[in-house]
Amino acid sequence: MLCEEIGFLAYVPHINTDPINHPNISPRQVFETDKHQVTTSDLVIAYLGFPAFGVGMELAYVESKAIPIILLYEKDKRVSRFPRGIPTVLSEIEFTDYEDALTQLENVLKQWRRQQIK
Repeated sequence: MLCEEIGFLAYVPHINTDPINHPNISPRQVFETDKHQVTTSDLVIAYLGFPAFGVGMELAYVESKAIPIILLYEKDKRVSRFPRGIPTVLSEIEFTDYEDALTQLENVLKQWRRQQIK
């Protein structure tokens, strides 16, 4: 995973609390786990390629804690202005394909990490 290669400890909700891979985790446990993870993060990366209640709620929690956000979505995709207007959005990455997304994300993450070290 790109984040871990750069030196970040990544929590990925759809891997850790996915309803298909983890059907025995209750909705309350999913809420508590994911809310805790995003509100204690140093940085959040959110994919906005399709509307999702969970991502929207997570972004609202993150914004309330003034945590920086990186938004990812495909070029020419219609994305809600609401998440794009969050004051803590550090970067918006509009990508053409998976490789483009990874390249741009890597650049943004490395730049952010350098700024944090200063």
